[in-house]
Amino acid sequence: MNNFNKKIIYIAIAIILVIIGVIIYWLATKPKTEKVQANYQQISSEKVLFPTLSLDGTRIIFFNNEQEPAFYEMDNSGGNINKLFVLDTPTDVLWSPNRNMAILKVVYDKYVFEKYGSKFADPAVPDQAMTTWLLDFKTNKLARLDLNVGSVIWTGDNKIIYQFLKQDENQSTLNIANPDGSNWQKLIDLPFNTSCGLSQAPNSQNLIIYTLPADVSPATIYSFNLESQELKKIKTIDGGQTKAAALSDGKILYTLPSKEKNPQLAIINGDGTNEKKLDFFSTIDKTLDLGNEKIFIAEPNSKTGGDDFYIVNLANGQSTKLNVGTDHQYQALNLMVSTDKKTIFFTDKNRLYQITGF
Repeated sequence: MNNFNKKIIYIAIAIILVIIGVIIYWLATKPKTEKVQANYQQISSEKVLFPTLSLDGTRIIFFNNEQEPAFYEMDNSGGNINKLFVLDTPTDVLWSPNRNMAILKVVYDKYVFEKYGSKFADPAVPDQAMTTWLLDFKTNKLARLDLNVGSVIWTGDNKIIYQFLKQDENQSTLNIANPDGSNWQKLIDLPFNTSCGLSQAPNSQNLIIYTLPADVSPATIYSFNLESQELKKIKTIDGGQTKAAALSDGKILYTLPSKEKNPQLAIINGDGTNEKKLDFFSTIDKTLDLGNEKIFIAEPNSKTGGDDFYIVNLANGQSTKLNVGTDHQYQALNLMVSTDKKTIFFTDKNRLYQITGF
């Protein structure tokens, strides 16, 4: 064997050793997933839609349309059910911080609502229009907001911030108002003429805005400071829509298009720095902010048909898998957490469950 061939062999061996070293280092430094056997319990056999926890954490307010469609409340064990307000089934519900009011999104069924005298009936509304309503549980009053009101979010002092979108006139603004839409004030002209989503962490002055393009145009995430009224572009995402959530530690959780069935989760600092992809594929509505840089993730598992549950520490990347056993494959939605962060609530097939002992 000549010297040239020996050099080739030595170089090949060196490359292989480097690759092996890189793999060993990656395996040694990759955050490990621990496993914990948590406790799972079904709270109620009642159908539970759009649930929220009361301020003191002792009651759950929800909608049920199995018999008489209405808002109800019950205690955390599923007992002492009380009817609050009879109403046709809404499309979505956004609860006020004090839980005394709710913004309802309703697809207007003109024939049904007006023929059968629904409380949503309004002859001025076009058929199949997305409408926005304020329901006040203290006064038992229902009021419709302007038809051009898009995404809505509640402020800490029980006002609403919303997108006013009139695409045919190129009007796209961010406004603040009383919950019924009165005394509104424009905050800023938005730099896009498409629908958007809104998110805000508790006690934060920063509002997260993300565009919802109707096609495969790039989506953009912005941060808007309510004090300085400065709008800052955080990130542009190619290849389709994204959704984002403002976290209590100032970070932003958002989704990226992926080759998997579900989008990939990622985080980025509120100033647009330190972007990091997470090794989880799920949707924003299957995540929950637990505080202290921890989030709960329900990740769909294509093999079992249910969700795998994780608690992820965003500071160090460590994750804990909450074992659910094999007797039931949960598909979690409507995630909520108790004030002491020791109980997670969710619905599966519109039935309410809780997780403890994690």
